[in-house]
Amino acid sequence: MGLFKYINDTRAEMKHVAWPTQKQTIIFTALVIAVSLLTSLYLGFFDFVFTRGLQEVLPVVEDRNIPLNSATTSEPELPEGLEFTATPVNEIGSPINITGVEFDVEGGSDAQ
Repeated sequence: MGLFKYINDTRAEMKHVAWPTQKQTIIFTALVIAVSLLTSLYLGFFDFVFTRGLQEVLPVVEDRNIPLNSATTSEPELPEGLEFTATPVNEIGSPINITGVEFDVEGGSDAQ
C-alpha cells in the first residue's frame, strides 16, 4: 500500500507546482543557449591566444637547445674508456645469472 500512497501524494503535490508558461520556457531556453555560446567563444578565444603564444615561444626554446622535458633529451655520453653495465636482478634484488643467454642489443646478437 505504501507505493500507491506515494504515487497519489506525488500527483497531489504536482498540482501545486507553479509551471512556467510557454513564453517563459522559450525565453529561458534562448537565454541558456546564448550564455553557452558566449562561454564557448570566451574560452575558445583564450585557448587560441595561449596556443598561439606557445607556438611563438617554443621555437625560441628549441633554438637554444633547452630541453623541454627528460623524454626529449638523449642519454649522456660516457667518457672514453668507461663502460656502462647493468646487472639484472629478481624481485628481492638478488643478481640473476644470465650466462649463455643470447639477447639483441641494438640490432646485434651478443652471447653472454
